[in-house]
Amino acid sequence: MKFSIIDLQLFVAVSTFGNITHASKSLYMVAAAGSMRIQKLEKNLSARLLVRKNKGIALTPAGEIFLSHAKKILSNIDSLTKNISQYSDGDTGKIKIMAVSIAAEDYLPKYLGEFLISHPEVSVEVESAFSEDIIIALREGVCDIGIIGASLTLKDLEVFPFFSDSLVVLCHRTHAIAGQKSISFEEVLDYDYIGVNQSHSMHYLLLKYSKEIGKSFKIRASVGSWGQVGYIINQGVGLSVMELSAAKRLAIHHDLSIIYLSDSWANRDYHVCVANLTGLPYFTRDLVYRLNKIVA
Repeated sequence: MKFSIIDLQLFVAVSTFGNITHASKSLYMVAAAGSMRIQKLEKNLSARLLVRKNKGIALTPAGEIFLSHAKKILSNIDSLTKNISQYSDGDTGKIKIMAVSIAAEDYLPKYLGEFLISHPEVSVEVESAFSEDIIIALREGVCDIGIIGASLTLKDLEVFPFFSDSLVVLCHRTHAIAGQKSISFEEVLDYDYIGVNQSHSMHYLLLKYSKEIGKSFKIRASVGSWGQVGYIINQGVGLSVMELSAAKRLAIHHDLSIIYLSDSWANRDYHVCVANLTGLPYFTRDLVYRLNKIVA
């Protein structure tokens, strides 16, 4: 072999820090040793991987290709270690899930309780994030399972259907549109709006479609959670757009009406994503099967 695992780790670190000195320190080696390893690596591969610039080091085209493969190899080694460890430690382990907010709040909890009972030594960590950040995390091995709501082409990930939801309008029963069965998003923009802030992906989704229409929101309040949105609307102020599951949850506790959005993009599909299903520990695969409702 023309390179070692340490060589791969060092090269990835160089791409992260932008210089060999800091990259070497992160792997507890002196800069001279790190520099010699990079030089030997380039000699063995007969290709220049790095170029020096005024503000540090940049990757050559060959370096970019090597970096991509290095990350995949290190990720596979990590998966191998996790897979083997399940047989030495028994049914123990941890699953890191990154999911869009609606999945984390309204859908995942329905499945996690039964799963945790079936796997008493396994723990699960759920983090809310945007679809784009989840995809990056999966590719870099930061999380085991991702749940996204974006319609993206993901040739390097394995994608399975999870659930579908519809975007609806939530308003007080005394609101002018409360008696309607459906309404267009363009019409919604004519009314005072209560929305979630920039920490929610819904903020950016609706902003995108409002720009396409060429109309702005009449924002009366921008808050941090759907619960806060519900409380404000329940006092007779404004309306909001959200997933049907969230609207139903709020309508139970408040005197609110739900009106369907008539726009075609209001029907949303959500997916479970993994980098490599067969490379995951068996208990992680079991959770993917439960979420996807496929036969293991």
